[in-house]
Amino acid sequence: MKNLTRGHNAMRKLFVLLLACVLVTVSAGGASAVVYGEAGYLTEGYDEASAWEINSVETLIKMRDDINSGKIKLLRYYKLTADLDISGYTDWEPIGKDSSYPFRGHFDGNEHTVTVKMTRADVGYTGLFGYAEGGGIKNLSVTGNVKMSSQTTSGKYFAGGIAALIAGGTIDGCNFDGKLIMSTTNDKDVLYAGGIAGRVSDGTIITNCRVDGTINVSTLDEGISSLYAGGVTGYIYIATVNSCRFDGEISVLGANI
Repeated sequence: MKNLTRGHNAMRKLFVLLLACVLVTVSAGGASAVVYGEAGYLTEGYDEASAWEINSVETLIKMRDDINSGKIKLLRYYKLTADLDISGYTDWEPIGKDSSYPFRGHFDGNEHTVTVKMTRADVGYTGLFGYAEGGGIKNLSVTGNVKMSSQTTSGKYFAGGIAALIAGGTIDGCNFDGKLIMSTTNDKDVLYAGGIAGRVSDGTIITNCRVDGTINVSTLDEGISSLYAGGVTGYIYIATVNSCRFDGEISVLGANI
């Protein structure tokens, strides 16, 4: 009887030990990350802990298309988990294509880099992000060339290494390495160019950002076009820029500067 009792006790101890190992494994692993676009992803992304993973050019494009079509309107969270090269998309439509379909989320670049080579014409917003409103972008690097030309339609045009225009929110720890070029042949155009953003307003706060490269803005028209260019941002209205650095050259040619 004593041997039988010892056997039961040993089995009970072994079961408790195995259960503890299972619990530790589950606790250490945590919930699996949800990649943007995968099954069930729409139930996630409401906080930083459940941020959607952007792990490929394809998932970045799907995210962009969902935002620009109005499918994703609420403030959601995204995290980049790999370096991406979108230089083959020269006519890149920005994330948040305009004020009707802005980017309103929180995007964590997670210290990764996106390589770009944009050449766009007669579009209001040029950049990885276009019209960003509220939310925030952090820990993101963009490298390459961003080019926008106004050829046929007069108006206001915005271009930036990270975002074309930011109307509220935060930009922290972001970098741009490359060339940003804007040009116009039209009378009465207004161009905004900046290494981080072309224009910032509505309480936007930009901190700890760095720009290494060239900002070039020009007009061939002899009318009254207005050009705004800056290493970090071309134009600031009710916004703050702190602890940022620009190493490079700014070239502005023609019109009202």
